[in-house]
Amino acid sequence: MKRSTVIILCVTFVVVLVGVAIIFPMLSEKYTDENDDAASVDISDVSSATDFTVYNEGGKAINLSDKKGKPVVVNFWASWCVYCVKELPDFENLYREYKDRIDFMMVDLPDDRRETKSAALKFIEQNGYSFPVYFDMNGEAANAYVESGIPVTVFIDKSGNLYYKNVGMMHESTIREYLDAMLGE
Repeated sequence: MKRSTVIILCVTFVVVLVGVAIIFPMLSEKYTDENDDAASVDISDVSSATDFTVYNEGGKAINLSDKKGKPVVVNFWASWCVYCVKELPDFENLYREYKDRIDFMMVDLPDDRRETKSAALKFIEQNGYSFPVYFDMNGEAANAYVESGIPVTVFIDKSGNLYYKNVGMMHESTIREYLDAMLGE
C-alpha cells in the first residue's frame, strides 16, 4: 500500500472520529430534551382516567377511582420484563420520598405463564421493595392502558384526570419531574 493512501485513510479516520465526537452529543442532548422534559407536557386535552379494578396481595379489590383526591402514579410491570426490573428501584426511591403526597400503584400483570402472583410476590420480597403492589387478575387495568408492551407508567392528577402516559422505561429524574409537576412544585 502506498504511503499516500495510508495517510489519506488515517486523515479520513480522524475526520470521522471528530465528526462523531461533535455530532453524537448534540443528537443525544436533542433526544434527552425531547423525551425527558416534564415541563413540555401538554395537558390541554384533559380526559378522565379510565377506571379499573385490581387486587392487593390479600385479594381485596381496589379501584383506581378510590384514589381520587390525591395524584396517582400507576406502573404496569412484570418480573420477567427486563426494563420493568431496571426501573423498579427508581420507583422504590420515589415511593419512599413521595408516598405521603402521591399514591403509587405498582400493578403486576400475572398471566399464569410467564408471570404469576406468587412469582411477583417472591420477586418483590427478594428485592426489598416497600411500594404497594396490586395484581391485574382479570386484565381490566392492562386493557385500559397497555396497548403493546410494558413497562407503562400513567400519571393521574388529583381530580382523576389523565396527566401523562409513558410507554417504556423511565428514569428517576424524569419520573420526579412528572411527580413535581402534578404537585405544582
